[in-house]
Amino acid sequence: LIFFTFIKNFFPDLGLNFTQNLETSIIGGLVGYFSIWSIIQLYYLIKKIEGMGLGDAKLMAGIGLLFGWQSIPFILFVSAILGLLMVLPSLISKKRNLKITKLSNNSNLTFKIFQPIYIYLFVNLFLISGCSSINKSEDINICSKTKLHCIDSSEYVLFITNKGNIKLELYGKYAPITVGNFIDFVERGAYNKTIFNRVINKPYPFIVRGGDNSSIGNQNKFIDTKIGGKRYIPLEIKLKTNNLPIYGKEIGAPNQINNIQLKHKRSYLSMARSKAVDSANLQFYILLKSLPELDGRYAVFGKVINGMNVVDKIQEEDFIIEAKRVES
Repeated sequence: LIFFTFIKNFFPDLGLNFTQNLETSIIGGLVGYFSIWSIIQLYYLIKKIEGMGLGDAKLMAGIGLLFGWQSIPFILFVSAILGLLMVLPSLISKKRNLKITKLSNNSNLTFKIFQPIYIYLFVNLFLISGCSSINKSEDINICSKTKLHCIDSSEYVLFITNKGNIKLELYGKYAPITVGNFIDFVERGAYNKTIFNRVINKPYPFIVRGGDNSSIGNQNKFIDTKIGGKRYIPLEIKLKTNNLPIYGKEIGAPNQINNIQLKHKRSYLSMARSKAVDSANLQFYILLKSLPELDGRYAVFGKVINGMNVVDKIQEEDFIIEAKRVES
């Protein structure tokens, strides 16, 4: 589990998605391990001899563990085939003399016999795992698996500010939970009469941050009735080579950062948060310039498609008169 988690995180281009469904993966791995191990033990019990070296037995059981990440029925089939291959030489042997037993116990000899099988299984493991994981995740709908507000389509929001109008396009396909959270707050009027509480444009352009509700008296509109308290959403970052976003984790590996779907470019919209990665709630910021140093640390989920000239004029204490969901 530790090994494949490492491989997945540091080599995402391989397409390994072993931990998309962790519980199923662990169960499949255990079934694969113990099914092959049981075949070996059953053979020992019936024949009353050690049919192969213990090192080879563990290696074959390990192969069962690897294949078990993918499919329990598949590993049962593979287990049966491998088990048959392991015991076949002794089953067809009419004589069980000392010489045969000695050769059977020769772990090096057994490894040489099965070496092509080991290599074949190891190489094809990555191909089979990568392809089957992609097929599985294509059928997964994030919005059907979470209790958080979730929208997986493109949405549009209009900010009517004291400086002019700003139109946003939100990318639910790449950040469904972040977009769902933002749209829910828009429809509940959470951004109405809120100020832009932080503007950094000197000595060089940086960000405009909005969504500060500290001056609003009615706080009930910001309480999620489903959980009975303030709602926080996880950090959500989508890689181009992954079918699903990565949740609750900053991305720091250079090859992953280059693979991020939505990056911190001028006019793009991202969620503000505290040091905790799963602490985004209401506040957002719009980028006044490209800031690649923020990629992998904050969740980008949309961009300004009209009114960026208005954003450039905003100063601290300017405010949103009304935020509303609109058609494209």
